[in-house]
Amino acid sequence: GKDVMAVTIHDVARLAGTSIATVSQGLNSPRRVSAEARRRVLAAAKKLKYYPNLHARNLARRKSCTLGIIVSDIQNPFFPAVIRSFEARASRWGYDVIVSDTNYKPRLMTRATERMIEQNVRGVAIMTSEMSSTLFRELVGRKIAVTLLDVDSAAANITTIKFDYSSGLYQAVEHLYGLGHRRIAFVGGQSLKSIKARQTAYLESIRKFGLEPGPIISGNQSVEGGLAAGLIIARLSERP
Repeated sequence: GKDVMAVTIHDVARLAGTSIATVSQGLNSPRRVSAEARRRVLAAAKKLKYYPNLHARNLARRKSCTLGIIVSDIQNPFFPAVIRSFEARASRWGYDVIVSDTNYKPRLMTRATERMIEQNVRGVAIMTSEMSSTLFRELVGRKIAVTLLDVDSAAANITTIKFDYSSGLYQAVEHLYGLGHRRIAFVGGQSLKSIKARQTAYLESIRKFGLEPGPIISGNQSVEGGLAAGLIIARLSERP
C-alpha cells in the first residue's frame, strides 16, 4: 500500500470513481451527496487510510470545524459522560472536539481558554465554575459561541444550561423520607454559587417535610472531597 502521508484526495476520488468535489462533500458535507456516493467515498478513504488536512480545510472554509469543551475535573464521574455525549453529537455534525480540564484552578481556566482561542474553535462549552468575566468577554468578542453551565447571562451566541435544584433536592429528600429517614445531612458548604443554590434547596425541602436540618458538612466537589465529608459524618456522635 501507499504511504499514508502520500495519499491525496485525488487518490480517494480515483478509487471511489467520483470527482474530487464529491469526495470533499462526502467527507465534509454529507447532505450534499447521495448516500451511495458517500458510501463509496468513505470506503475508499478508509481503505487508503486518508485523513483530510483539517487545518487546510478550515483555512479554505475560513471558519473552524472544531468545538471545545472545558470541564472542572476529568476524573469526576459526571464529566466523562458529558464529554462522551458532546463528542458524539459533534461528530454527527462533522466537528472535531478539543477537551480541557481546569482541576478547579482559575490559572488552568485561563490556559484552557487561551488554548481554545489558539485552536480557532467555532464554539466552546464551559462546564466549570472558574470562568471569569474577562475570559468570557474575550471569547464573546471573538464571536465564539459559548455554552455555560448554570451561569446567568444574556447576549448573542450564548446559551446557558440551567439546573432545577429545588426539584432535584426535593426528590432526594423525599426519597430518603420515604425510606423512614428523619435526620438528613447535606454535603456542600462551599462559596460556589451552585453549592449555595443546592444548600438553599435542601433547607427548603427539609422544612417542607417538617424536619430539622441535619449536619451541613463542608466538602469540595471531587471524589476525595466526598470521601472526606463521609468520614466526618461517620465520626459524629449523632450520625444522620
